[in-house]
Amino acid sequence: MISSEKALYLYEQLRIRSNWLILSHHKPDGDTLGSSSALYQVGRSLKKKTIWGGEDPYPEIYTFLSGSDDYLQLRGFPSSLSTKETAIICLDISNIERSIPCLSEDREDSLLVNIDHHADNEAYGDINIISPDSSSTGEILWSLFNAWDISISPGIATAIYTAIMTDTGNFAYQNTRAETLAFASEAIRSGAIPSEIYRLVYHNQTLEGLRLWGQAFSRTEEVCPHVLLSWLSREDFARTGATGAETENLVNRLMDLRGVLFAALLVEEEQHVRISLRSRNPVLSARDVAVEFGGGGHPQAAGCRLTQSLPEACMIIRSRIMASFDPQ
Repeated sequence: MISSEKALYLYEQLRIRSNWLILSHHKPDGDTLGSSSALYQVGRSLKKKTIWGGEDPYPEIYTFLSGSDDYLQLRGFPSSLSTKETAIICLDISNIERSIPCLSEDREDSLLVNIDHHADNEAYGDINIISPDSSSTGEILWSLFNAWDISISPGIATAIYTAIMTDTGNFAYQNTRAETLAFASEAIRSGAIPSEIYRLVYHNQTLEGLRLWGQAFSRTEEVCPHVLLSWLSREDFARTGATGAETENLVNRLMDLRGVLFAALLVEEEQHVRISLRSRNPVLSARDVAVEFGGGGHPQAAGCRLTQSLPEACMIIRSRIMASFDPQ
C-alpha cells in the first residue's frame, strides 16, 4: 500500500521536471510495457518531454499499446538528459542492471525513480515506490494516478489493464487479490475492453512462433517427478523464422500439464542463455533459484541469465533443481 503522502511527493518531484525518461526492463513483458505506456501517456498529457525506451526491441504483440511507436531501443543513457531537469522512471525493474547499460554511471544529476512490485527490489532509486503486495507495477500506477487525480483515458486504462492481466495470468495466479480485481474493474469502466486485450495478447501467435513452440515441446524432459525442463537454441529460431519475443508465455504452458509443480525454459541468445522459471511448489521457489544466478522475480515466476553455453546452462539448472526439489 502506497501512502498518499509518498504518492503526492513523487508527483511533485515529477511535475517540476520537464524531461521524463521512462524505462522498461530488458526482455519486456506486459507489465513493464503496459505500465510504461500508461505513464508515457500521462507525461505527454502533462506537456513533459517524454521518452520511453529499453535495452531490447519492442515485442510486436504489444504494439496496440499507446506510445509503442515512440519506444526507443537504448544502448545507454542519453547524455543530453544528464540534467536536474530529468526524471528517470524505472518501471517493474527490480535491479538497475535490468534497465539500460551504464545507467547508474551516466545519469549524474538526474532524479532516479524506482516503481516496482518485486519483493527482491534493491531500492536503487532516489525515490522508491515498492509494493510487494501489489499484483503488478500496473496496479501500483493505478493507485498513483488516483492519488494524482489524473484523468484516465481509454488508452491509459487499456495499458493498465494489460499490465495487471498479464502479470496475474489473466487473474488466475496467487497474486490476484480483491483489490486487483477492483482496479481491473475501474480500468474497464474507463474504457479498457478485456476481450479485445486478451485476444491481442494471447491469440496473436504466428505460424513461425507455433513451430518454435513445437520444438520446445518436443524436447521437454521430466527432470524429476513434477518438474519439467526444455530449451531452445539459436538454430531453432533460424530454422523456424520466429523471433525472441515469441517465447513469451511458453514456459507457462509447461505448467499446464497435470501434476507439474516447477518448470524451466532455457533460451539461447547471442551472448547468454536466458532462463525462465515457474513454480507452484512452496519448497522450491522460482525466485530463490533465479537469485542464485544473478536474477530475480517472484516465488512463482522468475528469471535469470547464464553466460555458459546452452548445454552447460541446461546442466547447471538441471542439477540445481534436482539437488533441492522435494517431490513429496
